[in-house]
Amino acid sequence: MYNRKNLKYITEDDLYFSLLRGSGVYCWNNITDNDPVDVSGRTSCPVFMDVETEELFLVQRVYWDKYIRQYEQGIYARPELEHVIWPVDLVSLHGHALTVNYVEHTFGLPTDEIKNHTAGDTVLLFPYKNYGIAKTAADELKEVKKISWKEPRIRELLFRIPEAFRKLNEAGYLNMDFDFSHLYLRDDKSIMFEYTNLMMPLKATPAQGREALCRGEYPYEFAEPALVQGTLKLPDLDMQNYSLTAMLFYLMIGRMPYDGPLLLGLTDNNEVEHEHRYEVYHKTPVFIFDPQDSSNHLGEFAADQKVIDLWEELPEQIRELFTQTLTQQNALRKREVSNPSPAQWLECLQLL
Repeated sequence: MYNRKNLKYITEDDLYFSLLRGSGVYCWNNITDNDPVDVSGRTSCPVFMDVETEELFLVQRVYWDKYIRQYEQGIYARPELEHVIWPVDLVSLHGHALTVNYVEHTFGLPTDEIKNHTAGDTVLLFPYKNYGIAKTAADELKEVKKISWKEPRIRELLFRIPEAFRKLNEAGYLNMDFDFSHLYLRDDKSIMFEYTNLMMPLKATPAQGREALCRGEYPYEFAEPALVQGTLKLPDLDMQNYSLTAMLFYLMIGRMPYDGPLLLGLTDNNEVEHEHRYEVYHKTPVFIFDPQDSSNHLGEFAADQKVIDLWEELPEQIRELFTQTLTQQNALRKREVSNPSPAQWLECLQLL
């Protein structure tokens, strides 16, 4: 890809310098490769070479320089994790635009911020290797006939997702990015995450927590209602584990935990309707199988019976974990909570 002999023709204007390491000096020879998380192959990344070690790196542009400090913190604290696409350096373009369209790392920015700001003059470097990403979990869900714990491909996801979060937690990190399109399925049957501002140390500082929980920066469908309503100020492991539980419930039952009669009449045909529906959804978090509150129970429509049957056929221990986590008192943090961890779920899923 790069010819070492050509380096003798490089001038200082052809070099790009690390903002974090004095020894980090890179060059670019107009070479690009596919963005590893774009399984369609439509987007690409420049490939930089370290002029000293000849190591190669994929390049993504920092969308907004406001977040450079957070990138620095993430790079300095980079854990040894094979299943996270984690940046290894920050590099200044010193005003020299790369003559190619390439991926911009939006870092979980709110949609409004992405529209209102242009990319800065700094790029992120990622290890250049085969990440083995075949598709996203969202792609997988589109291919299955029915979302149900009885479906073999869904059962596989049920184990792969908590296993990925278990590894991340054991490495000292938690992740608030619960979006099927951000769960990357690898050829080796594992799941890969992309580094964003929603991934943080378990012992995050208050500043890191507040930045991560700005409204609009996290996927809200599986978010804890106490977070969406604004009563939670800092992220914690129970928040992640709530979202994991809500996601697993959807995969097993094919219905969101609070999608019952209380949402009747709310359509979901476009982005505006979707946001409004989930605003109401999180304001009335009554679990559709809550044993103490029947106001949102299913049964009015014929299709409800299939959902009820799936629930009743689940092992009792699994139903108890869902009920413990998803009922209103717990979801709104009106009592002390201890939501099931990825390791607990992996053990319990053996009962299926």
